[in-house]
Amino acid sequence: DIDAQRVHDIMSGNPVIDEPDLSEKLYQALQSGSFTAQTAPSDADYYIIAVPTPIQKDTTADVSAVFAAADALVGVLRAGATIILESTVPVGTTHKLAQHLAEKTGLIVGKELFVAHCPERVLPGNIVRELIDNARIIGGVDRASVDAATALYKAFVKGNLYLTDATTAEMVKLVENSSRDAQLAFAHQVASMAY
Repeated sequence: DIDAQRVHDIMSGNPVIDEPDLSEKLYQALQSGSFTAQTAPSDADYYIIAVPTPIQKDTTADVSAVFAAADALVGVLRAGATIILESTVPVGTTHKLAQHLAEKTGLIVGKELFVAHCPERVLPGNIVRELIDNARIIGGVDRASVDAATALYKAFVKGNLYLTDATTAEMVKLVENSSRDAQLAFAHQVASMAY
């Protein structure tokens, strides 16, 4: 995280979000040495980009944080790394991200660098359980990227893994969010008529 105070709080045992069981799990991870939070990326096999993508006044998504996170990775990326985008993004963003990283690093996507979209699917209050139990869609910019991302999620997800291309994964997440929005709007409308 680029927020130094948030990183300090997490390393001090404060998960910075109110989520059942998270404080205990964070404490265990810190004690075991299997987890660290920091403000700059370091060498890793996998990088997950999970940043805000707010809607702007012109109704388009602001994906600047996605590309800022990618730029922060450029100095540490090495052949064999996998970048997974979990943020909700417009269709086509994952391919643009892959092209951006290839241009910045000189690594060949699908051979030396793997890029996939696996949108998060958790709700506050159930994040820990849903990270494990929910089905996930994994969409790569190519088959090698799908396989690389799947290897990570297979390690902890008990729900079904649906493998596809990045474009489909992006669209599925947008449709899921739109469906939820429509259901919430309908529920609010019914509630307003019930008074």
